[in-house]
Amino acid sequence: QQHHIALGEEPSTFYIYTDGFQDQFGGEKGGKFRTAPFRNLLAEISKEPIEQQEGLLVKVFDDWKGREKQIDDVLVIGFRI
Repeated sequence: QQHHIALGEEPSTFYIYTDGFQDQFGGEKGGKFRTAPFRNLLAEISKEPIEQQEGLLVKVFDDWKGREKQIDDVLVIGFRI
């Protein structure tokens, strides 16, 4: 199945990711990070230079995870066109 995405004149940033970030336990109550906060995080960091986004994601993930064990693989691929 093919999908077509119309690009505007402004650069567009795309993300492909696994569920590992959202499913990670942590925070003050030991709950999951969840999908909506993760998407909000991506929207927030999308304004930053692509070269800095990895560091921002790693910091948020590590801060969230705290002393919890990492429960899954985490993959986030971002690119700007």
